[in-house]
Amino acid sequence: MKRVVFVMAVTAGVFLATSVARALTILDFSTAGIGLFAPASKANNDYAATVAANSLVTWYNGGEEPEIEGVNFTLANTSLGVLPTSLTFGYKDEQSPFDTINTATYEYVLGKYGNVAYLFYVADISDVVKLPGNLGGHGLSHQNVFDSTRTNVPDGGATLALLGLGLLGVEGFRRFCTK
Repeated sequence: MKRVVFVMAVTAGVFLATSVARALTILDFSTAGIGLFAPASKANNDYAATVAANSLVTWYNGGEEPEIEGVNFTLANTSLGVLPTSLTFGYKDEQSPFDTINTATYEYVLGKYGNVAYLFYVADISDVVKLPGNLGGHGLSHQNVFDSTRTNVPDGGATLALLGLGLLGVEGFRRFCTK
């Protein structure tokens, strides 16, 4: 029994360690970029940036082209499929060095380079990501991160580990009660 508990503990530790260890990926706009808008100064506060990002994603998914006075929108990579909508603002990072973005928590990141804002979709990347330092000939001045109203589903490994531990607990309780 002690050996079985030890093996289960080691197995659970391995599952946890593999789900926590993630690589750092520097984003490439040609593969993860959805689109951009300029001038970014028209959507400089958190609310306006959220409206602009939602407008860009809606247009990307086949909706109406965004109409925000004085702002030009451009779609970039159209091979990502239908993307989650209803973006909600997460946080804004204005201090260099900029934070890495945990793709398990946030799905979109908006980076401002000069007076152009680039929107990236990061949810399909299984790494911790970071925006490039320069894009379009300008340095990164700040980044906003967003999440949609998606529901996270646990991976099969964690479910299997929890099921095994639960069954082990039931067996231990049965043995305890029959003595």
